[in-house]
Amino acid sequence: LLYAKSNEQKNELFIKLVQLEKDINDRNEYWKENLTNQKLSKEFEKAVKSGVIYFQVLNSEFIPAIKNNDIPKATKILENELGNLYSEHRKYVDTLVTSSTEESKYIENKSAAELSSGQFFYYLSTMVFVIVTLLISLWIIKNITSSIAKLEVGLNSFFKFLNRETTTAELIDINSQDEFGEMAKSINHNIEKTEKGMEEDRRLIDETIAVLGEFEQGDLCQRLNINVSNP
Repeated sequence: LLYAKSNEQKNELFIKLVQLEKDINDRNEYWKENLTNQKLSKEFEKAVKSGVIYFQVLNSEFIPAIKNNDIPKATKILENELGNLYSEHRKYVDTLVTSSTEESKYIENKSAAELSSGQFFYYLSTMVFVIVTLLISLWIIKNITSSIAKLEVGLNSFFKFLNRETTTAELIDINSQDEFGEMAKSINHNIEKTEKGMEEDRRLIDETIAVLGEFEQGDLCQRLNINVSNP
């Protein structure tokens, strides 16, 4: 404005100053509503206050001096009051930028630490889940293997009993509530039923032999006095 060569050029600069002040005020209102950090808010208020005073001096003293073509007065205002106000405003803005940068770094470091901690707990929980799953799988496999082995022992004992290699058949010792338990229960029932039937057959044969021996001695009054389950 001090070195404008024509009134037309001065008017263009006046319009630009008005638009600049409007843009700054709009920006200040936006940050006033959206800046939540207390420390930054205080620094921001100082910067805004110095900027408002700068434009007040500019509009009330400097521009009127320019319009009156009082160049010495305008120069004095620019070098003294406006110069000091600009330096003060620049200082507050620099402080605000520095504080904002430090706050951003703090938030970034805190987020990185939380992310690292979150990853640690994620990996830890995953590891615990895998270990628990593995232990459960091993327990299930062990139970299945143990049940199969008990079934095998029980069936072998039963077959030995059927082949008259032993006089009794061992029951399968599985008391679980799963399919193996139901299978063992059914097999044990049939083992007991078969063992009972074979015992009755043995007693019948023994009594038959005894009666036939009496017949040989001439006693024809003997009868079989036993009932059997098998037909």
